[in-house]
Amino acid sequence: SVSQVAQMRAESPALAGSAGHVLFDAQWHSGVVGIVAGKLARKFQRPCIVMGCEGGLAKGSGRSIPGVNLIEVLGLCKEYLASWGGHPMAVGVSLPVESVDAFSKAFVAAVAAVLPKDAHKSIIEVAAWLSPDQLEEGLLHELDLMRPFGEGNFEPIFGIHGARLVVSPSLFGQEHYRFQLPTPQGVMHGVAWGKAHHLPPTSRSLDMAVRFHWNVWNGRRYPQLELVDWRETQ
Repeated sequence: SVSQVAQMRAESPALAGSAGHVLFDAQWHSGVVGIVAGKLARKFQRPCIVMGCEGGLAKGSGRSIPGVNLIEVLGLCKEYLASWGGHPMAVGVSLPVESVDAFSKAFVAAVAAVLPKDAHKSIIEVAAWLSPDQLEEGLLHELDLMRPFGEGNFEPIFGIHGARLVVSPSLFGQEHYRFQLPTPQGVMHGVAWGKAHHLPPTSRSLDMAVRFHWNVWNGRRYPQLELVDWRETQ
């Protein structure tokens, strides 16, 4: 899917540490890129523009994070754009395909120029607090009824109070790690994107903010946690 391919590109080592992301593929339909941009912006806490190709132009949508005004950002790199508009948190853009690379570099530089030091820190709205024994497939089936998630229907974030990891997280890529959370039903696997700089300790009580969804791999699916953030239990 567009979402999966875009996420893989955003996770590439070439984009590690980038202040923002510009992702383009001529095969992507411009009608779905806004949803994908919003998902990536929330996942990586980076402003993100995702574009497909329409009428010979690169055309797409951008989504931001609190503290970064996309109108201000685009104003700093408008020389590459054929048209653009929107509001501080969501924009639409179009530009010549041959200008995508130059625009991408200018966009990242512009985001870095206006990015507040604490922009990647956000208040997490927890939909509900769960205990580890509530992380069951039945909950995932209920969440499936709420889909599709996107603008106006964000995927819920759950809090887990007093979680304890008994195995150290395992790093992969340059910025990510996997972890295992013991539950009464067995081990629940989880992943943390772009958070290798902030590894949770083992055998200590943690409060975790997570998304809970299916992970589909090689035609099989299994429950997986996606870590949003953690803190030691207070």
